[in-house]
Amino acid sequence: FNEKFLPKFNGITTLGLLLTLIIIFSFQGDIILEQPLYVLLIAVPLILQNVISANFTYLLCRWTKQPHN
Repeated sequence: FNEKFLPKFNGITTLGLLLTLIIIFSFQGDIILEQPLYVLLIAVPLILQNVISANFTYLLCRWTKQPHN
């Protein structure tokens, strides 16, 4: 699976993500430029989620004495 199947789709997943972002920004670009506060309202919770999740995982690994390598 890892040697035969996944390498065939490696470039397709990157292209799919890129096309998704292009489509989203092409349809919503005017709203983003008119209302930049919307970007902030979406970005702040996402940043908080990532920071809290990373810190929780770090503390959990430290509490269970997992190696850092």
